[in-house]
Amino acid sequence: MVKPERGLGALIAGAVLLCLVALPVQAFEPNLAPLLASDTSEEGRRLDALGPILSFSPAEFAIRPLFYRDAIDTYVLYPLGHFTEERSYFFPLYARTCTRSGEHTTLFPFFRGRDEGQTYAGLFPVAGRVYHRFGWDEASFLLWPLYSRTERDSVSRYRLLWPIIAYSPQREIQVFPLYGYRQTATDTHQYALWPLIHHRLQGECLDQHQRGAGGRPIRAAELAVPLIEVTLAEGRSPEQ
Repeated sequence: MVKPERGLGALIAGAVLLCLVALPVQAFEPNLAPLLASDTSEEGRRLDALGPILSFSPAEFAIRPLFYRDAIDTYVLYPLGHFTEERSYFFPLYARTCTRSGEHTTLFPFFRGRDEGQTYAGLFPVAGRVYHRFGWDEASFLLWPLYSRTERDSVSRYRLLWPIIAYSPQREIQVFPLYGYRQTATDTHQYALWPLIHHRLQGECLDQHQRGAGGRPIRAAELAVPLIEVTLAEGRSPEQ
Protein backbone atom coordinates (compact mmCIF):
# COMPACT_ATOMS: atom_id res chain seq x y z
CA MET A 1 0.00 0.00 0.00
CA VAL A 2 1.34 3.42 -1.00
CA LYS A 3 1.84 5.79 1.87
CA PRO A 4 -0.07 9.11 1.67
CA GLU A 5 3.19 11.07 2.00
CA ARG A 6 4.74 9.36 -1.05
CA GLY A 7 1.60 9.79 -3.10
CA LEU A 8 1.44 13.47 -2.26
CA GLY A 9 5.13 13.94 -3.15
CA ALA A 10 4.69 12.21 -6.51
CA LEU A 11 1.63 14.35 -7.22
CA ILE A 12 3.51 17.59 -6.46
CA ALA A 13 6.55 16.52 -8.58
CA GLY A 14 4.27 15.63 -11.48
CA ALA A 15 2.49 18.97 -11.24
CA VAL A 16 5.79 20.87 -11.25
CA LEU A 17 7.04 18.91 -14.26
CA LEU A 18 3.77 19.55 -16.09
CA CYS A 19 4.08 23.28 -15.41
CA LEU A 20 7.66 23.35 -16.73
CA VAL A 21 6.64 21.58 -19.91
CA ALA A 22 3.67 23.85 -20.41
CA LEU A 23 5.67 27.05 -19.89
CA PRO A 24 6.72 28.99 -23.00
CA VAL A 25 10.36 28.46 -23.99
CA GLN A 26 11.22 32.05 -23.15
CA ALA A 27 9.91 31.60 -19.61
CA PHE A 28 12.51 29.02 -18.57
CA GLU A 29 16.11 29.93 -19.45
CA PRO A 30 18.48 28.92 -16.64
CA ASN A 31 21.70 30.93 -16.39
CA LEU A 32 24.20 29.26 -14.09
CA ALA A 33 27.23 30.07 -16.25
CA PRO A 34 29.73 28.61 -16.68
CA LEU A 35 28.00 25.40 -15.51
CA LEU A 36 24.79 25.83 -17.47
CA ALA A 37 23.35 28.57 -19.65
CA SER A 38 20.42 28.74 -22.01
CA ASP A 39 19.46 31.29 -24.62
CA THR A 40 16.67 31.56 -27.16
CA SER A 41 16.86 33.31 -30.52
CA GLU A 42 15.09 33.21 -33.88
CA GLU A 43 17.16 30.10 -34.74
CA GLY A 44 15.89 28.25 -31.67
CA ARG A 45 17.14 27.42 -28.20
CA ARG A 46 20.87 27.16 -27.44
CA LEU A 47 22.18 25.30 -24.40
CA ASP A 48 25.79 25.61 -23.17
CA ALA A 49 27.27 23.60 -20.32
CA LEU A 50 30.65 23.40 -18.62
CA GLY A 51 31.85 26.60 -20.21
CA PRO A 52 32.68 26.13 -23.91
CA ILE A 53 32.85 22.32 -23.71
CA LEU A 54 29.21 21.43 -24.43
CA SER A 55 27.01 23.32 -26.91
CA PHE A 56 23.66 22.20 -28.29
CA SER A 57 21.39 24.08 -30.67
CA PRO A 58 19.57 23.52 -33.97
CA ALA A 59 22.65 24.95 -35.75
CA GLU A 60 25.46 23.09 -33.98
CA PHE A 61 26.38 20.17 -31.76
CA ALA A 62 29.65 20.23 -29.81
CA ILE A 63 31.51 18.15 -27.25
CA ARG A 64 34.83 19.96 -27.42
CA PRO A 65 37.53 18.99 -28.30
CA LEU A 66 36.19 15.54 -29.19
CA PHE A 67 33.48 16.49 -31.66
CA TYR A 68 31.92 19.53 -33.31
CA ARG A 69 29.37 19.77 -36.10
CA ASP A 70 27.40 22.53 -37.79
CA ALA A 71 25.69 22.89 -41.17
CA ILE A 72 29.03 23.01 -43.06
CA ASP A 73 31.89 21.63 -40.97
CA THR A 74 32.52 18.60 -38.81
CA TYR A 75 35.57 18.37 -36.53
CA VAL A 76 36.80 15.23 -34.79
CA LEU A 77 39.59 15.47 -32.20
CA TYR A 78 40.30 19.04 -33.27
CA PRO A 79 42.60 19.94 -35.01
CA LEU A 80 43.32 16.43 -36.33
CA GLY A 81 40.08 15.82 -38.19
CA HIS A 82 38.06 18.19 -40.39
CA PHE A 83 35.28 17.11 -42.78
CA THR A 84 33.31 19.07 -45.40
CA GLU A 85 31.66 18.16 -48.70
CA GLU A 86 34.65 19.43 -50.69
CA ARG A 87 37.56 18.48 -48.43
CA SER A 88 38.10 16.07 -45.55
CA TYR A 89 41.10 14.89 -43.58
CA PHE A 90 42.12 13.11 -40.43
CA PHE A 91 45.82 13.74 -39.96
CA PRO A 92 48.01 11.87 -40.77
CA LEU A 93 46.09 8.86 -42.12
CA TYR A 94 43.15 10.07 -44.21
CA ALA A 95 42.51 12.83 -46.75
CA ARG A 96 39.92 13.43 -49.45
CA THR A 97 39.35 16.33 -51.83
CA CYS A 98 36.61 16.83 -54.42
CA THR A 99 36.82 19.32 -57.30
CA ARG A 100 34.94 19.92 -60.52
CA SER A 101 37.55 17.93 -62.44
CA GLY A 102 37.69 14.93 -60.12
CA GLU A 103 38.49 13.65 -56.64
CA HIS A 104 41.43 12.30 -54.63
CA THR A 105 41.40 9.97 -51.63
CA THR A 106 44.30 8.91 -49.42
CA LEU A 107 44.16 6.23 -46.76
CA PHE A 108 47.87 6.08 -46.02
CA PRO A 109 49.82 4.40 -47.54
CA PHE A 110 47.18 3.80 -50.26
CA PHE A 111 45.77 6.50 -52.54
CA ARG A 112 43.52 6.71 -55.57
CA GLY A 113 41.80 9.39 -57.59
CA ARG A 114 40.32 10.67 -60.81
CA ASP A 115 41.18 13.82 -62.74
CA GLU A 116 39.50 14.92 -65.98
CA GLY A 117 38.52 11.35 -66.75
CA GLN A 118 41.96 9.89 -65.96
CA THR A 119 42.13 7.49 -63.01
CA TYR A 120 45.22 6.85 -60.92
CA ALA A 121 46.26 4.95 -57.81
CA GLY A 122 49.31 3.92 -55.85
CA LEU A 123 50.90 2.45 -52.76
CA PHE A 124 53.54 4.75 -51.27
CA PRO A 125 56.51 4.28 -51.50
CA VAL A 126 56.20 1.13 -53.67
CA ALA A 127 54.70 2.52 -56.89
CA GLY A 128 52.08 4.97 -58.07
CA ARG A 129 50.99 7.82 -60.32
CA VAL A 130 49.01 11.03 -59.79
CA TYR A 131 47.64 13.79 -62.03
CA HIS A 132 47.52 17.48 -61.11
CA ARG A 133 48.73 17.05 -57.56
CA PHE A 134 51.40 18.90 -55.55
CA GLY A 135 51.89 21.48 -58.32
CA TRP A 136 52.72 18.90 -61.02
CA ASP A 137 50.73 18.04 -64.14
CA GLU A 138 51.79 14.41 -63.67
CA ALA A 139 54.01 12.54 -61.22
CA SER A 140 54.98 8.89 -60.86
CA PHE A 141 57.36 6.93 -58.65
CA LEU A 142 58.80 3.47 -58.17
CA LEU A 143 60.38 2.45 -54.88
CA TRP A 144 60.69 6.11 -53.90
CA PRO A 145 63.25 7.66 -53.39
CA LEU A 146 64.92 5.26 -55.83
CA TYR A 147 63.07 6.61 -58.89
CA SER A 148 60.53 9.36 -59.61
CA ARG A 149 59.35 11.35 -62.61
CA THR A 150 57.47 14.64 -62.67
CA GLU A 151 56.05 16.74 -65.49
CA ARG A 152 54.97 20.36 -65.61
CA ASP A 153 54.17 22.39 -68.76
CA SER A 154 55.32 19.44 -70.93
CA VAL A 155 58.77 19.45 -69.28
CA SER A 156 59.79 16.15 -67.67
CA ARG A 157 62.17 15.75 -64.75
CA TYR A 158 63.68 12.43 -63.64
CA ARG A 159 65.21 11.70 -60.23
CA LEU A 160 67.27 8.78 -58.97
CA LEU A 161 68.05 8.36 -55.29
CA TRP A 162 66.33 11.66 -54.49
CA PRO A 163 67.77 14.26 -54.02
CA ILE A 164 71.13 13.12 -55.42
CA ILE A 165 70.59 12.60 -59.17
CA ALA A 166 68.25 14.71 -61.32
CA TYR A 167 67.89 15.01 -65.10
CA SER A 168 65.67 17.00 -67.43
CA PRO A 169 66.38 16.88 -71.21
CA GLN A 170 68.27 20.02 -72.31
CA ARG A 171 67.42 21.73 -69.02
CA GLU A 172 68.99 20.08 -66.01
CA ILE A 173 71.57 17.58 -64.85
CA GLN A 174 72.58 17.11 -61.23
CA VAL A 175 74.76 14.78 -59.20
CA PHE A 176 74.48 16.42 -55.80
CA PRO A 177 76.74 17.77 -54.30
CA LEU A 178 79.44 17.17 -56.94
CA TYR A 179 78.01 19.00 -59.94
CA GLY A 180 74.77 20.56 -61.10
CA TYR A 181 73.48 22.48 -64.12
CA ARG A 182 70.01 23.97 -64.56
CA GLN A 183 68.55 26.27 -67.20
CA THR A 184 65.31 28.22 -66.90
CA ALA A 185 63.56 30.74 -69.12
CA THR A 186 65.58 33.58 -67.55
CA ASP A 187 69.01 32.22 -66.55
CA THR A 188 71.36 29.28 -66.13
CA HIS A 189 72.99 28.08 -62.93
CA GLN A 190 75.93 25.71 -62.44
CA TYR A 191 77.65 24.55 -59.28
CA ALA A 192 80.53 22.30 -58.33
CA LEU A 193 81.25 20.87 -54.90
CA TRP A 194 78.16 22.59 -53.51
CA PRO A 195 78.13 25.03 -51.76
CA LEU A 196 81.69 26.07 -52.67
CA ILE A 197 81.51 27.04 -56.36
CA HIS A 198 78.56 28.60 -58.20
CA HIS A 199 78.24 30.17 -61.64
CA ARG A 200 75.16 32.04 -62.87
CA LEU A 201 74.41 33.57 -66.25
CA GLN A 202 71.34 35.81 -66.27
CA GLY A 203 69.75 36.99 -69.49
CA GLU A 204 71.24 34.38 -71.81
CA CYS A 205 67.76 33.17 -72.73
CA LEU A 206 66.09 36.60 -72.62
CA ASP A 207 65.06 38.96 -75.40
CA GLN A 208 67.40 41.85 -76.16
CA HIS A 209 65.29 44.45 -74.29
CA GLN A 210 65.14 42.22 -71.16
CA ARG A 211 68.91 41.92 -70.68
CA GLY A 212 71.34 44.03 -68.69
CA ALA A 213 73.06 47.26 -69.72
CA GLY A 214 74.11 47.19 -73.35
CA GLY A 215 71.87 44.17 -73.97
CA ARG A 216 74.51 41.78 -72.66
CA PRO A 217 73.85 38.79 -70.40
CA ILE A 218 74.86 39.26 -66.75
CA ARG A 219 77.37 36.73 -65.41
CA ALA A 220 77.95 36.06 -61.70
CA ALA A 221 80.55 33.73 -60.18
CA GLU A 222 80.82 32.79 -56.50
CA LEU A 223 83.67 30.97 -54.79
CA ALA A 224 83.42 29.60 -51.26
CA VAL A 225 80.08 31.35 -50.73
CA PRO A 226 79.75 34.00 -49.44
CA LEU A 227 83.46 34.94 -49.35
CA ILE A 228 84.08 35.85 -53.01
CA GLU A 229 81.56 37.02 -55.61
CA VAL A 230 82.22 38.54 -59.03
CA THR A 231 79.44 40.00 -61.23
CA LEU A 232 79.96 41.27 -64.76
CA ALA A 233 78.18 41.79 -68.07
CA GLU A 234 79.45 39.99 -71.13
CA GLY A 235 82.34 41.93 -72.64
CA ARG A 236 82.73 44.27 -69.59
CA SER A 237 85.13 44.29 -66.67
CA PRO A 238 84.01 43.08 -63.21
CA GLU A 239 81.96 45.56 -61.20
CA GLN A 240 83.48 46.66 -57.89
